[in-house]
Amino acid sequence: MDISPQILNIIGLVFDMIGAWLVASEVTNKFSDKKYEKNVIENPKEEEINEKDGDVVMSDLAGNNSIVTKARTIETKAYKKWQKYTYKYMQIGLGCLTFGFLLQILSNCISL
Repeated sequence: MDISPQILNIIGLVFDMIGAWLVASEVTNKFSDKKYEKNVIENPKEEEINEKDGDVVMSDLAGNNSIVTKARTIETKAYKKWQKYTYKYMQIGLGCLTFGFLLQILSNCISL
C-alpha cells in the first residue's frame, strides 16, 4: 500500500492539531476550585518554628515565647490532582506534535 506525500502530510497536520490542543489543556481547562489551604499545627516542636513562614508566636507575662499555632499554606489535593492531569495531557500533546512534525518532514522526503 502506497501512501502519497499529501496524505502523509495531512495525517501529520491532524496529529499537530491534536497535540496543540492537548498542550493547551491547562489554558482550555482552568482550575476552578481552591488552589491553596492553610495547614495549622497546634503547639509544634521548637525546631519547626519559623516566624518568617507565618508561625504565630506569643509571649506570656514572664516574657517567655510560646508558640500558639504554626500555619503553612499548602496546595489542595484537588489542585495537585489537576496539575498531574494537565501534565500528563501536555506530555501526550508534545508526543503528538513531535510525531506530526516527523510525518510532515517524511512527506517532504518521499518522491512521487
